[in-house]
Amino acid sequence: MREENKLADMARSFTRSHGSPLSRCIGALDLILMPIRKPPDHLSPRKYICRKGHYALPVQVMCDYSSKFLFMSGLAAGEMYYSRAFAVSIISDALANNVLPKGFRI
Repeated sequence: MREENKLADMARSFTRSHGSPLSRCIGALDLILMPIRKPPDHLSPRKYICRKGHYALPVQVMCDYSSKFLFMSGLAAGEMYYSRAFAVSIISDALANNVLPKGFRI
């Protein structure tokens, strides 16, 4: 129950600070393409060329109401679509396994 109280506090703070219409939202999740140098040949550099034509890693980040990082994942290669990058992330797996208590949102 203590964890749920902490999440409820996070959700109230998120709503107050951002005027979010979503109730029980604990954080915001987004993905950014981080430019990188060409990876070594043994890592198949072509896999790291993003849709914008340069080498990159898609990095997913979740922040709380004060922009504090709660989660970060850089497991996907640059050529991967955002939805696929999310699907292979730890947070996607956690959400699929109902780690977040019922009623809370990201």
